[in-house]
Amino acid sequence: MKNGLFFLFLISGTIVFGQSAKKLNEQLRSVLVAEQQKQDSVALIFIQSGKQQERLKLLSSAETKKLEGKLETLRKTQRLVRELFKALNYLGEHPDTSGVSGNLNLSDNPDLTRSVKELVKQFETAQHTPDSLSLEGLKRKRQNELLKAKIAEYRTVMQENTLRLQRNEARGKQLEGLMTQMDSLSLVYRNANKALLPKQKELVSQLKLLRENYRLKGPKGFPEAYKMAFPDIHPDPRDPRNEFEPQPQPVEVFLPPFYTSYSMEDEIYSLVDEPAEFPGGRAAMMHYLAKNIKYPESAWEEGIGGKVYLKFVVSDRGEISNVTVQKGIPDCRECNEEAVRVIKGMPRWIPAKKDGEQVSSYSSFPITFRAD
Repeated sequence: MKNGLFFLFLISGTIVFGQSAKKLNEQLRSVLVAEQQKQDSVALIFIQSGKQQERLKLLSSAETKKLEGKLETLRKTQRLVRELFKALNYLGEHPDTSGVSGNLNLSDNPDLTRSVKELVKQFETAQHTPDSLSLEGLKRKRQNELLKAKIAEYRTVMQENTLRLQRNEARGKQLEGLMTQMDSLSLVYRNANKALLPKQKELVSQLKLLRENYRLKGPKGFPEAYKMAFPDIHPDPRDPRNEFEPQPQPVEVFLPPFYTSYSMEDEIYSLVDEPAEFPGGRAAMMHYLAKNIKYPESAWEEGIGGKVYLKFVVSDRGEISNVTVQKGIPDCRECNEEAVRVIKGMPRWIPAKKDGEQVSSYSSFPITFRAD
């Protein structure tokens, strides 16, 4: 009897414990589904915040290029102004430096651009927990162990993703602050460059005047510095007996290569804020071309046609110069010459603008010759 009761109790206990494990298994499965849904929700938040981050990246890239461009323009102007001062001092002139010395020391970059580029790289993506979990064929106890471990894994990743979102949000705010600083610094560089340009033009004009005076009056009575500074003017006649003797070289300490070609000419820009334009716009230019182009008779009779691609300079006063054929019509030299003639005869253009100032710039245009 006792044995029978013990057996019955054993069977009842097994059923109770079995039901408890089963219930726990169901609960764990429900918790796992909830954790998976949380992960999906966090992934969606990362996608949405990722779009905002991409927008910030694009804006920061644009601000970085803007700042770097303004800084390079300022540095170029500063270098030229410094060389002009040195050149004039070398020639015995002592131009006034008041009002420009501060601007000559303005190009110290606080390295904002590097900070921005580094910050952009630090944005984090979501960490994911693999959803795969095979429980088939396992005892319920083993299933519960695996379910608990998977739930713990999801929760650990959830904590990490929460921290990543917080760090990304902080980086986004920091990046917006840096972009505001870059915009302000870009304006400082622009204004500094704008303030230097009148002095640059004044110094260039002064150096041109000295050069022209030296050319007109001849070398007699001028210091040796003029001969060294302008070696192409009044060169010493070469003595055949001294043909192989070394000739004096220009002083490069104040006339570096970039200055030598620049000092006698205004800078010609390829990239501008507002390109040069024919007065009246494109329609007016097409009307001018149609009225003024004369198709070479020999080309017309032989049915020769094509496009002549031209490049030219529009000065800061709108004047056309340096007209060259970039690609012409091989069988029609007269067509190429006619295209050049028509461009040279154009009325003054509306000059290009850069940083609000009228500047000299390159322009290009194709002229088409059709024999039909």
